[in-house]
Amino acid sequence: EEERKKRVEEEEEKKRKVEEERKKRIEEEERKKRKEEEERKKRREEEERKKRREEEERKKRREEEERKKRREEEERKKKEDIERKKREEDIERKKREEDIERKRIEEIESKKRKEEEERKKKEEIEKKKRVEEERKKRKKEEEERKKKEEETERKKIEEIERKKRREEEERKKKEEIEKKKRDEEERKNRVEEEERKNRVEEEERKKRVEEEERKKRVEEEERKKKEDMERKKREEEVDEIARRKMDEEKEREREEEEEEKKRVEREKKRRLEVKNRKWGEVKKRDDARKREVEEKRRKEEEEEKKVETLQDMKTEEKKEEENTEKEKKAEIEKREEKKEEQEEKKRKEENKKDEVENAIAEPPAKKRKRDSNDIDDALAEMVKK
Repeated sequence: EEERKKRVEEEEEKKRKVEEERKKRIEEEERKKRKEEEERKKRREEEERKKRREEEERKKRREEEERKKRREEEERKKKEDIERKKREEDIERKKREEDIERKRIEEIESKKRKEEEERKKKEEIEKKKRVEEERKKRKKEEEERKKKEEETERKKIEEIERKKRREEEERKKKEEIEKKKRDEEERKNRVEEEERKNRVEEEERKKRVEEEERKKRVEEEERKKKEDMERKKREEEVDEIARRKMDEEKEREREEEEEEKKRVEREKKRRLEVKNRKWGEVKKRDDARKREVEEKRRKEEEEEKKVETLQDMKTEEKKEEENTEKEKKAEIEKREEKKEEQEEKKRKEENKKDEVENAIAEPPAKKRKRDSNDIDDALAEMVKK
């Protein structure tokens, strides 16, 4: 009987071992399959990245070639205009540069004043916050002191009622803390609303200042044109000096253009910040999307090191990936084109509105002057370029 039991146990042990080995083989095969699937996926993603990079490079080359063609055509036209109007434009350019330099200095000073005003406003707001917090602390300390005195008196009077009052006081404390929290939140909301109103008022004030400066420039340019007509006879001798200063003027113009680009970039960032403050939920979603993209990019970089030895892809998989990639690119390009069209429409509508408002506000004589000034400015800009 014992030998039979041993045999039975040995047979069961063998069966168990066989079953475990079978499970291990199955798990090993599944691991291999998963590994192969991951490797195929990595190869596919690597190919997609390569294709995207190649497509971007082709796009950049096409854009660069188009820019070169446009640049060459513009330079050819500009040379013809420059040869015809070089002497007149040199004199006008010097005057405009002086005006630009003067205006730039005024703009820098106005910016400094605005920054100083904003800094003072922030300091006042912070000061109010500190005063409010100190007042609350004093109030809280006074209330606690009074409560302690009341508690000592109540202890002397009656021990039984003391417990009930203590519970009531704790409940009141909680309510006061909650009330203070609500008051603090309401105060923060009011401060944010005031800051937003201040920003809106500041933007409107900037627009008014810019409009006044534009009107002043128009009047100043009209006056200078009259003076230029009178001075043209005397300024023939200045041409030789103006030619020598051409290089310096070009350098200054380039620096001014760079400053203008930076200013436009800062303005874009500011508008984006305003939009993000208005649409906080959108910003949160964008931030989450950015984090996901960053995480994905980090994973891709880690996977790129592993994928270097896995370059054996099948032709059928390549075709499928190319088709899917083309479809994705087509969809992305369509979306980008739609976005660009919408933005272009918005800009055109805003420009039309501004033109209509300016046309309504300006008298006919001033409008004719402005049109002539715009033509002169366009010619001067061509010469500068």
